[in-house]
Amino acid sequence: MKKKFMLCTAAALVISAISLTSCSKTPVEKIVGLYKDGIEKMNDAKSEDEIKKINNDTKHSVAKIEEGNKDYNMTDEEKQLIDSLFDAYRDARQAARDRVE
Repeated sequence: MKKKFMLCTAAALVISAISLTSCSKTPVEKIVGLYKDGIEKMNDAKSEDEIKKINNDTKHSVAKIEEGNKDYNMTDEEKQLIDSLFDAYRDARQAARDRVE
């Protein structure tokens, strides 16, 4: 139940993030998309190896965006959004690990 709530919360945050951004993709919008995609992939993961690959791909992609946009100043609202999505991603990763054990 808690996992479903977290995933619904993440989905709501993604929707609100999209409405807050302009037509061009900001670094925040790109990171939101990566975490959303990561959550979906974690929900479908079938093995620990797949979970590790998804996690590594997501971490590296987020780091690459952050590295390439060091001059972008996130608002407090954007930081909170990213933190919330990361928490939802982490919960999805843990749920996937629990499921495949």
